[in-house]
Amino acid sequence: MSNATFPLLCAKDLSVRYRVSGGRGVLMAVNDVTFDLLRATTLGLVGESGCGKTTLARAVLRLVPVSDGQVVFDGLDLSHLSGSHLRRLRRRMQIVFQDPLGSLSPRMTIGDAVGEGLRIHRLRRGSAIRDRVAEMLERVGLQAADMVRYPYELSGGQRQRVAIARALAVGPELLVCDEPVSALDVSAQAQILSLLVGLRRDFGLTYLFISHNLAIVDSVCDAVAVMYLGRFVEIGPRAAVFENPGHPYTRVLLESVPDPEPRPRRASLRTIGEPASPSSPPPGCPFHPRCPFAVDVCRHDRPELRATSSAPAHRVACHRADEDLSGATPSNASGITA
Repeated sequence: MSNATFPLLCAKDLSVRYRVSGGRGVLMAVNDVTFDLLRATTLGLVGESGCGKTTLARAVLRLVPVSDGQVVFDGLDLSHLSGSHLRRLRRRMQIVFQDPLGSLSPRMTIGDAVGEGLRIHRLRRGSAIRDRVAEMLERVGLQAADMVRYPYELSGGQRQRVAIARALAVGPELLVCDEPVSALDVSAQAQILSLLVGLRRDFGLTYLFISHNLAIVDSVCDAVAVMYLGRFVEIGPRAAVFENPGHPYTRVLLESVPDPEPRPRRASLRTIGEPASPSSPPPGCPFHPRCPFAVDVCRHDRPELRATSSAPAHRVACHRADEDLSGATPSNASGITA
């Protein structure tokens, strides 16, 4: 089996639970999630704020405890690793956070920040650390002279380049990008996205890319997973999900993307109300209270992810996934807007 088709990261029945303060129950931040991430590919993880995207990303990196299930990285089960065994794998799995100003220490120079992982993992010594830091800074579009500067002296885009250089310095194989451009202006977003695409190509990196911006996901990802209330409701190749969404929630997200060339189109879907609390999810399909196409079975039986008739790799958790709902009458008329 070639590396291109062998999963670098696998999550199986992964759940993350938190005890609600005051003994008021359990919050299911991630609920029974399973997926494979192939080497040198990018999986986009999308969904509303609070749906569990960041918790899932941190769980696969073992930055938060896993309540149930498995995380397997390059054939190694991380679920029960700890101490030195887990630390040895840390350099192979890195993360770029949303806010570079918050993720970079204001007391450390850029050179110290980028070189910190090299020292911790004992990958370089002495002047070799400085050489590696200079190499990484130049690779992300900065200069070796920037090593003596502090984060507050840089722009937002420059700080995010530093965060990327810091992650790359230790030679990772998996890079988790947690909303890496959402704190940047539009021009800086385009530059950082172009940089990430080039780095993936040049270093053979594998990305787990979290974003609420579906236009960005469409431009950089090979596959897409749609998350709602801690669960995957749809996952598949990017083209299949974007061109033929099987879940009403996915369709709502896609129709919320602004159209650069407005033109007349059919009535679009709109959800009703806010998502339920993950500490008290509704019975049946978690999306049914907001779904314009919910029927009785949706209110009682939770749908599991299953392959669609059009593409086996495209899986949807919806009782009506194989129905053509384009002309269907919504079950709640107020859920439709022109």
